[in-house]
Amino acid sequence: LEEVFRGDLSGSTLKLRLRKWVLSALFSNIIMVFIVTNAILLGIEIDVSGRLPQNEIPEAFGIINLIFVLVFVVETALKLLVLGCHEYWRGKSWKWNAFDFLIVSLSVLETSLEYYSQAVFSDGGGGSIRVMRALRLARTLRGVRIIRLFRYFSALRGLILSICSTLSSLFWTLLLLLIVFYVFS
Repeated sequence: LEEVFRGDLSGSTLKLRLRKWVLSALFSNIIMVFIVTNAILLGIEIDVSGRLPQNEIPEAFGIINLIFVLVFVVETALKLLVLGCHEYWRGKSWKWNAFDFLIVSLSVLETSLEYYSQAVFSDGGGGSIRVMRALRLARTLRGVRIIRLFRYFSALRGLILSICSTLSSLFWTLLLLLIVFYVFS
């Protein structure tokens, strides 16, 4: 157990293979596919849920959400196992790891609270609807995880950084346009 916390996995060939696989591009690509699929399905769920009453929302959305949460928990656990706490929290990708850990932890909390509220408010009272809508809103935070794609697409990252750097100029341009409209109106 101590070697896991230090990130020293040299004693086991199984752990070495696991480390090589978890740190591979294939594993990252598989997780990226899960993240994009999760974001797409999250959008579909929000669209469908917005049109239906609370008690008519298909249960398949809850099951799909649980599957995604479990996949992301396994990913986080595998990374913690193969990297060890030191490298996970202080390595070169510690910011992405902390971001992922936060999003996955919030997803686990949200899913746990959702199942708890279903058990407590099983009579279908008004409290259940309010709690479920708030939890569904919290689920959208997991869609933020798609930001990880910027790490892999340098052209996309450059475009986003360019847009962000021009926002102050855009603000002043809009203010000038507003003044022109005001003067000529």
